[in-house]
Amino acid sequence: MPPRWSIALAAILLTGLSGTAQATPECRVRILRPVTDDLGNRWRTGKILPTTLERETRGRTYFCAEHGSCIPATINRKPAARLLDCTRGRAVSPGDYLLVPVRHRQR
Repeated sequence: MPPRWSIALAAILLTGLSGTAQATPECRVRILRPVTDDLGNRWRTGKILPTTLERETRGRTYFCAEHGSCIPATINRKPAARLLDCTRGRAVSPGDYLLVPVRHRQR
């Protein structure tokens, strides 16, 4: 006969695994022209990348991944990256703004 704690643990695990997973919305940017981020990575046109922060520094705007690289929003005054389904949220420090997913109604 299995110990009671193993039966209880199995019940908890099965209950937790049987729920429907909800996708967590995340902010993303679409690369509009080939661009190099601040870490030296090259990104091709059409690539979609996650982003969590919009940074304004020295008159330029960047989209930054959490604990990652930053991509310029423009290159030579032409758009290089565009936010997808997100908007600028509250400031978290001077020049840094959280990005907030735009919620769409489900039909």
